[in-house]
Amino acid sequence: MEHYVRRSIINAPSKEVFLWHLREGTFERLNPPWQPFTIIEKKGRIEDGGLVTINMKFGPSRISWILKHSDYVEGKQFRDVQIKGLFSSWSHIHIYEPFGNNSSFLEDRINYDIPLRVIGKLVARTLVERRLAKIFDYRHRTSNQDIHDHRTMNKNNKQMNILICGSSGFIGSAVIPFLTTGGYNIIRLVRSSSLPAKRPSLEQNKQNSTKVIKFVKWDPVIGFVNLPLTDDSST
Repeated sequence: MEHYVRRSIINAPSKEVFLWHLREGTFERLNPPWQPFTIIEKKGRIEDGGLVTINMKFGPSRISWILKHSDYVEGKQFRDVQIKGLFSSWSHIHIYEPFGNNSSFLEDRINYDIPLRVIGKLVARTLVERRLAKIFDYRHRTSNQDIHDHRTMNKNNKQMNILICGSSGFIGSAVIPFLTTGGYNIIRLVRSSSLPAKRPSLEQNKQNSTKVIKFVKWDPVIGFVNLPLTDDSST
């Protein structure tokens, strides 16, 4: 069994860091551009033993990686355990601990086993450790920077609705995960005639108390077709 640990100080309270990691968009924000993963399917939530299926590149091919969430303790930790994938076994626990008055420790602790013989394992272990170090350096720096940016941008912690056009484009697809992890309610402005004209209601996300609108249809001739109804005046 191999072990990897990455521990960093984040300049925010542990509960705030924990909540940031639960919000929609976190996976995209922490997904390193040189080692992209794609979520194929989600079942359940982190709190209740949900499953997530990830498609990942491995050499010239791509493989599926199925992880199960477990050991959830609100504000403190959760674990991802491999059900099917590249490793013989994989257990990744995310730990959040208070540090001082306004900071916290973020720790990623991984136990894994490589399905190779002794010599092959020695070579593979070195490669895996290098890749993990690079990935988690990126993840911890991004976590710290994003949380700092959100605290600076929204000092009063006011929940706002933000309307975004071009949400499926290069810029929009990068901006939306950044905003949703900050707790903002995102409304996507689209111009598809195939979408229904029915007005959607705000969907409550039980996991993090944010609301997400899938779309608002806009016609350049008649204007908004299905503008959502909301009592939130911060739009």
